[in-house]
Amino acid sequence: MFYILKGMEYKGTLQISKELGRKYDSVLAFVREVQEIAEKIEGKISLKDLIEIDEIYITAGEKGIKQDRPRRRGLRRRGRGIYEGDKPPVQTFTERRGKTRFFVKRKLSRDDTKKTLKTVAEGEIRVNTDEYSIYEGIDELEIVKEHRFVNHSKEYAKDGVHVNTAENRHA
Repeated sequence: MFYILKGMEYKGTLQISKELGRKYDSVLAFVREVQEIAEKIEGKISLKDLIEIDEIYITAGEKGIKQDRPRRRGLRRRGRGIYEGDKPPVQTFTERRGKTRFFVKRKLSRDDTKKTLKTVAEGEIRVNTDEYSIYEGIDELEIVKEHRFVNHSKEYAKDGVHVNTAENRHA
C-alpha cells in the first residue's frame, strides 16, 4: 500500500500495477478509495513553488449503461469540449513532485483560471502551462513570480518547461 501511495504522486496507475505485478483493477480501486478520502480534505490542500496547469476533456454521459436504444455518439462537434456537450473540461493544478487538485468546469476562461489559481496557491509561485489562451495574463497575479509556457504544436518540453506532470495525472 505504501508503494502505491508514494507512487501516486508521480506515476500512473497502470505503471504502478505493472511494477507491483498486481491487477490494474485492484490498484485502480485502491487509488480511487484514497482519492475519495482526499476529496474530503481537498479544500485544505494548497500548492506551492512550481505549479503546472493543464486541461483535459472527459467523455461523460451514460456510456456503459444499458439502454432500450443505443446511445448516440454526440461527440462529433469540433473543438474543445464543454460541460453541456457531454465532454466537460477538467482543469488540473499540480506541483512538479507533489500534490494535485482537479476542477471540473462548466467552461474554461482566463478569469476563472486566475480565480482558481488564487484559491489553490500558497505564497509566491511559478507557473508552467501550454499556450492555450486561457492562461494568458496569469503573470499579472501578484502571487505569480514567473509564468513559462510550452508550445505543444512544436514541442512537449523545452529547457525544463513542461506540463507533463499534470498530463500524467490525466492518465
